[in-house]
Amino acid sequence: MKKRIWVWASLVVFAAAAAPCGAAHISSNWHYMKTATIAASQVEADLTDFPVLISLTDSDLAAKAQADGDDIVFTLDGEVAILDSEIERYDNGTGALQAWVRVPALSSTADTVLNMHYGNPYCGSMANAAGVWDDHHVMVLHLNEASGNHADATGNGNTGAPQNGVAQGSTGKVAGADEFDCVDDVVQVATEGNFDFTQQFTLSAWVRPEGTATYNAIVGKYGYNGTGTGWDLILTNGRARMAVRGTSQIDTGGSAGPDLRNGNWHFVAATVTTSQISLYVDGVNVQNVTGAWVPATNDLPVTIGNRSGSLPFDGGIDEVRVSDNVRSADWLNTYYNNQNSPATFISIGAEQPGPLSDGAPVMPDAIPGADGGGVTYDFWIALAETEVSQYVPFLNAAETASAIAIADGEVRKATTNELYCVTTAANPDASVAYDAQANLGERFSAVSGHQTHPMTFVSWFGAAAFCNWRSTVDSRTAVYDPANGWAATLTNTGYRLPQEAEWYKAAAWDSTAEVFRTYGTGSDTLAAADANYLNSGDEFEAGAIRTCPGGYHDKTSPYGLFAASGNVWEWCHSFYDAQSSDEDVNAHATRGGSWGNLAEDVKTTSRCGFKPGQVLNSVGFRIMTTTAPQ
Repeated sequence: MKKRIWVWASLVVFAAAAAPCGAAHISSNWHYMKTATIAASQVEADLTDFPVLISLTDSDLAAKAQADGDDIVFTLDGEVAILDSEIERYDNGTGALQAWVRVPALSSTADTVLNMHYGNPYCGSMANAAGVWDDHHVMVLHLNEASGNHADATGNGNTGAPQNGVAQGSTGKVAGADEFDCVDDVVQVATEGNFDFTQQFTLSAWVRPEGTATYNAIVGKYGYNGTGTGWDLILTNGRARMAVRGTSQIDTGGSAGPDLRNGNWHFVAATVTTSQISLYVDGVNVQNVTGAWVPATNDLPVTIGNRSGSLPFDGGIDEVRVSDNVRSADWLNTYYNNQNSPATFISIGAEQPGPLSDGAPVMPDAIPGADGGGVTYDFWIALAETEVSQYVPFLNAAETASAIAIADGEVRKATTNELYCVTTAANPDASVAYDAQANLGERFSAVSGHQTHPMTFVSWFGAAAFCNWRSTVDSRTAVYDPANGWAATLTNTGYRLPQEAEWYKAAAWDSTAEVFRTYGTGSDTLAAADANYLNSGDEFEAGAIRTCPGGYHDKTSPYGLFAASGNVWEWCHSFYDAQSSDEDVNAHATRGGSWGNLAEDVKTTSRCGFKPGQVLNSVGFRIMTTTAPQ
């Protein structure tokens, strides 16, 4: 198992004599981690792609996570891939979090351990809500919005529209819920064609019924025309009842299970096939009714809390879900266990921070000029290559400031047109997506799964512009002057790209042995497990993303740099060869080789030249400074 590392700085960690290392930490940019252990005793059977609710109130999150919770992410213990997650609600004042995480495999015989990572002040949103819900989920309405429409978390567009004064934002079972008045309140889902099931489906919801009404509609798509057509899940005298009607029908009748009108929240679910309905209440299979259902469709919307103007619900409804398959009893019971008592289902471990002193990041010492190695002054260089999650905030800030222009998936400097990077619209393998319909300042996002990988498809101009932006954010004086041909003032306090001599010393110089090492792993030989290069056999070798996240491999340079051999070629400040008077045609050097090179070409002496406007999936960068980080 590859290990993950904790490394520290106000932006990124800068190298010293060695790097701290520990198991299961996601990236150099997430400063804190807690384990989340799912009790096998709460999982009814081995399940795949299960949406787990993580619900907690944690003062550490309140103090250290971003205000909107964008940096809260989850991984399997010991793994590097970020799991798809959705934050339903986060209160940065209290650290109250309700998040859904798609867990690839839940075991009923051994605890499943996740890691929750937070404390990255620079990343954009890491959530991928639609990825949480497997392809069988047709609609997931959390009913958490305190006003306006209810979003469909699946991404299928089955939006719920509250009508007639539904009281939104009341306290729900999970987070928020809708309160229905037993008169005419209704949530309507207009995309009716998505719910014309002909073979099988599953419904579920949390309900808190009140009053004494004989009938209370929970969710349905039902039209009464004598015999009626469609389907609906209701309460009859407080008891769950499910019916499907067409040219023939199945109806459970409403006589089984407990009366739920006791002021508490209850989980109600139904699975339907053409020959059987199974009803579940609070994780218990209370009724199975067989028959013959011959479906007949109708053009009515799905309604929640009301059935086509009748059977109005009295009380609260939360977490309405519709799937186009039959969920197993084990799946539904595990749903109930998880959502009924999240603290029993999942236990959260103690915080595992990096080496902090009085709450401030510990900064390693400089790479000393007195150490030899051809550079006689002190400097600080990032331990890891700049990640996608670090680069995206720069793009959003630049667009907000009208400093960039986007066309055909290409991101260019405004007015002078230098290419910075490309999005998935220009190259589907790119790590950055762009949504022109999103709010300004939120349009760029990291492609799911790419967040902690090095930023690629980025030009030298795009790397230098990032250095300037990050310098401004950290109250430093920018090094590069884009208005003057990107001339650099190396004595300024800001961040920049390393000169080749600086990069080579940081990647190769062993001050103890007083030799330059052949590889950026502190060695003169290279094992397949030590770096990402062609045919090295790492888990990303044959995937859509060929790079590895920062800190994925244990071996570092003598000064602690990760991936100084392989992974991506790294842009340098230096020119590759003699320069002309035209900056745009002058090739800049890159060093260290990439995932696409054989072992012999990822040496610390390996170099290549690219024009500053080129973008490739094998080229990235790391930043440095000659002024001590604060």
